[in-house]
Amino acid sequence: EDNEYILFIKTTEEKSALLIQKIKELHSYDEPECIGFKIERGSQSYLKWIEDVVGK
Repeated sequence: EDNEYILFIKTTEEKSALLIQKIKELHSYDEPECIGFKIERGSQSYLKWIEDVVGK
């Protein structure tokens, strides 16, 4: 039995497909669980920080 861990990664919607593709390339599972959550509210300065760090 494999040990499993939850990993939260913050990115933009525009970059999510590329991120999922990379996870699938690197992960040992045939179908790793990749799910997304859309942020509908949050601190504007925090949301801007994510955009600045990830880039567009």
